[in-house]
Amino acid sequence: CWGSNGYGQTTVPALTNPKAVSAGAVHTCALDDAGVHCWGQSTSGETTVPTLTNPKAVSAGNAFSCALDDTGVHCWGSNTFNRATPPALTGVTAIAAGGIYGCAIKSGATLGCWGFNLAPPSLSSVSAISTGYNNACAIAGGTVRCWGSQTYP
Repeated sequence: CWGSNGYGQTTVPALTNPKAVSAGAVHTCALDDAGVHCWGQSTSGETTVPTLTNPKAVSAGNAFSCALDDTGVHCWGSNTFNRATPPALTGVTAIAAGGIYGCAIKSGATLGCWGFNLAPPSLSSVSAISTGYNNACAIAGGTVRCWGSQTYP
């Protein structure tokens, strides 16, 4: 990791066989053989990882983090705008934590988002998702589609 390190967000702890990494606003998370690890600023508990069962993915957002494990999507940290409270989603294959919301690819290759009012367009055949602070993009049917919050359409 590199860049600003005012909160230790680029000071990587010991990891065993890392599989994924995600940089949030001022914290970072990674998935390795031992599970999910987060470091950096934690004023809202965004680096305090809950107990997870066989985690498969991790994503760091702005003051919150999310992971996908055998039991579903779990988020922790700031819950402003309910960003750390994902709805019940089934068949999730990917997650993305943004600024004030999160999104997931769920069964049927469709999207489910939660948090600040970032309603995704109706998309099918979604194969990838990426989130920013006020916007998100997905690959759906081989085409990139992006959308934003109601404040920044």
